[in-house]
Amino acid sequence: MSNGSSYAKQFMSHRAVLQDILSRVPDDKFDFQPWANAMTLGNLALHMVTSADWFAQSVKAGTFGRPEKVEATSMEEVRRIVDEYTAKTKTTIDALTEAQIEGMVDGKAIFGMDAPGKVWLGSMKDHEVHHKGQMFVYARIAGVEEMPFFVSRDA
Repeated sequence: MSNGSSYAKQFMSHRAVLQDILSRVPDDKFDFQPWANAMTLGNLALHMVTSADWFAQSVKAGTFGRPEKVEATSMEEVRRIVDEYTAKTKTTIDALTEAQIEGMVDGKAIFGMDAPGKVWLGSMKDHEVHHKGQMFVYARIAGVEEMPFFVSRDA
């Protein structure tokens, strides 16, 4: 297993849980917000998947560009986009070389610092875990009663 494969496996142990949670969210909860200025449930999911892909693409490129913006209007669309981005991001991470993982990635323009790819991959995972925790709360408040374990051992 290459280093990229190891990072991809860790990533999927968390992303698979997001996909599971979203499969349980009722279709009419796309616009659910737990408070007035919160991201909607649908937009939180899109933020998670586009951000993870942005981190992975940046490690691959050696520099941070602009994250992609995607929009959806339904939970069905959100689930489709999440699945597409998950496959894309996993493929990108899986293909990362030792040089990309260990090499410096220019993050000054956005984060004020450069760091090795592995640092940014760690930040990607931390970001995923942070928002996955929020998604657990969103889903519970939105009426999802049965939730998955916080990490998938099958991914």
